[in-house]
Amino acid sequence: MEIRGHITLGLGYTNPTQQVRKISEAWIAANAYCLKCDSDILTPTSANTKSRDFVCENCLHAYELKSKCGLFSTRVLDGAYGTMVRTIREGNTPTFLLLEYARSWSISGLRAVHHSLITETSVEARKPLAPSARRAGWIGCNIILPAIAIEGQIAIAKDGVMQPKSITRDAFAHLENLSSLPYRDRSWAGTILNLLHRLPSRNFALADVYKFDSELQKIFPENKHVRPKIRQQLQVYQQNKIAEAEPWIRAAWRNGNSAEPGYHLAVILEKNNHLNDALAQLELAAVGGRGTDAAAVDKLIAARRSDLLKAGAIPPTQDAKLTLQKDRTYTVPRGKLTPSGQGSATVEFFVSSRGTTDMQIVQGDQSLLPLATPIALLQLDLQLPPETHAKLVRRGILSCHTEATCQLILVPTTDAVANP
Repeated sequence: MEIRGHITLGLGYTNPTQQVRKISEAWIAANAYCLKCDSDILTPTSANTKSRDFVCENCLHAYELKSKCGLFSTRVLDGAYGTMVRTIREGNTPTFLLLEYARSWSISGLRAVHHSLITETSVEARKPLAPSARRAGWIGCNIILPAIAIEGQIAIAKDGVMQPKSITRDAFAHLENLSSLPYRDRSWAGTILNLLHRLPSRNFALADVYKFDSELQKIFPENKHVRPKIRQQLQVYQQNKIAEAEPWIRAAWRNGNSAEPGYHLAVILEKNNHLNDALAQLELAAVGGRGTDAAAVDKLIAARRSDLLKAGAIPPTQDAKLTLQKDRTYTVPRGKLTPSGQGSATVEFFVSSRGTTDMQIVQGDQSLLPLATPIALLQLDLQLPPETHAKLVRRGILSCHTEATCQLILVPTTDAVANP
């Protein structure tokens, strides 16, 4: 990927602002990508489109480009203040792309400012234009970067190096839950999230956040109940963290079947008020793999199981070990394949959110290798988060004997590591 703008694109313009716009927009169109979905194409909008310069035609997410020779300071100049406030309140704020370049047009940095954290508390009105100005009385605005939590300023290119798409898209996805909040709650959530970074530790008590109540009263003077609002927003923060963690915990449990992620998944189910599912998950975790903290995890499982039963949760009727074995077992069509060896093999393949690839025989009957094609078509339901671009290496036991179909039993990732 070229990390340099083409200066020749600006040669047909005498206005420096037009030159910058032409060069920067061309670079973004050629090198940027959508953060909200997996599309690698951003389409320029038509000239004079308000509040957006690019759009992803796949998910329709909008982007507004700001470019600067050198580094952005604490404020980014934007358009009309009233238009920006209206856009925020309507929930149509684009994600801002902040492009930093040198005079030679080498690209030094590109940041994405997440649309959900651009709120009224991170935007300020500029002074009205003077009566002698062509647009006398017009009021523009600034975006105040220090008022936006660092999580919402996502590095796409840093120090002249493009960052991995998987990392930038994951960072963007972690904040998407906030975009569904009403605009006032987004302002509160963004402000609280930013203030939490001023605490000395990520392990904080409610009393620590209460220390900001006078500051919050100045930011939100119309709210006379700051502390209840702090408690409400911390619940939003906690729920967002749970929603953020759940797909990864599910993937860890589904692929490793270890007791610890199984227990944490049960806790999430309980917090979401799925008590029966939580109890069933605890039973599965109880027969899952054990790590170095086996005794501590067993104690946690027992205590949580007792609490759920007291709360009225109904125990599952199926045997937990049989359920785990069933969940790891898949039927593979064998077609016309006739094994020439013993009919069983240890296989290894890559798994991502997009499917299964590159199966190989690690040990055993090599004549089973043609089954790589039907295995690639299996719906393995490994619950990898759809926004991740990571790949897992999975192993399994593939057997083909007298039956019309073959059988694949996945080996938990922990067992595969312990027994390579």
